[in-house]
Amino acid sequence: MHRFRHHFSYTWLDRGGAEGDLMELNGWSSPQMLRRCGASARSARARRTYDRQAAATARRASSAAPLSQRRRRARRRTHMPM
Repeated sequence: MHRFRHHFSYTWLDRGGAEGDLMELNGWSSPQMLRRCGASARSARARRTYDRQAAATARRASSAAPLSQRRRRARRRTHMPM
């Protein structure tokens, strides 16, 4: 039973489940057990969150044209002869 509860708690927190809901589902009245169960997964969750944020930042940076290029395009549009 302990291994199941530990796996369930780890997975719940890893997938972004609310800590208060986890306490309710496990029947914990004190956050002490939550801290104990959450501590084992905390560093793994932090690494995955960092990786997701870094990947999102890289995608935004690669899809956006450099500022100098955007300024040149804007100048061309505003200074085109009629």
